[in-house]
Amino acid sequence: MGTAIEILRVRHTLVTIAQEGRERILEEIATLGYDKIICGELLLPEKYPSRNLKRCPGCVGQPPIPGIVRREDTNPRKGYIPVGFVSWFSSKMGRLRIPSFVHSDEIESIWYPDSAFTKALSIHKSSLRQTPAMRAVAKLLELRGAIPAAVGLWGTAALEVQTGYPYTHGRSDLDILFSMNQPAGRTELHSCLAIVQALEKEFAIRVDAEVTLSSGYGISLKEFLREGATVLGKGPYDVILMQKEEVFTSLRQKS
Repeated sequence: MGTAIEILRVRHTLVTIAQEGRERILEEIATLGYDKIICGELLLPEKYPSRNLKRCPGCVGQPPIPGIVRREDTNPRKGYIPVGFVSWFSSKMGRLRIPSFVHSDEIESIWYPDSAFTKALSIHKSSLRQTPAMRAVAKLLELRGAIPAAVGLWGTAALEVQTGYPYTHGRSDLDILFSMNQPAGRTELHSCLAIVQALEKEFAIRVDAEVTLSSGYGISLKEFLREGATVLGKGPYDVILMQKEEVFTSLRQKS
């Protein structure tokens, strides 16, 4: 088993952070020029409550937004995990995105992509917002028995499911993660691709589907099944070029 930091560095992981940690982060980013009131509404609603926030049906209160575990290539901080925060609202400049760091001692809970999908299962279909992305999530839940993989959510759909905040809109993509039931081959991968394409057609959205590998890297399902000998693998610490045949061999082997 790896260290706490290594375990947390699973791609697309969301973490909730204790108030003391969020207070530290808010002070740090305020010194970098971020608006303290706006960021406070996101990170520290206990002290900076939002007056105009509408949440999904059945949601209670105004919890702080979670941090998204990210890769830090240029200025890593020893003993800390790089995280990012993303607002549910947008301006002309797009969503507010805040890079920061959290210490493992400041983390209260961890949400991997599969936990977002599991939580979506517990939400009544009528309580999911009727954006194309969330309607596609509801359909994906119906189709889960035909999928030869464990399914995870990440991106705005995961943030919306986990927080109740209105992260998705009419043009949002749907980001999903497939962890294949090994051994898996081309047939199983094409089954996943067929479901992705069906969702894109029915809801007129783009579905970004990744396949997670036992090595910790993630690859684009669409790119993997296109012509070519290599595929880009994105890991918690780097991005590498992978040979497709080696990936196929790995997927065909039992875990």
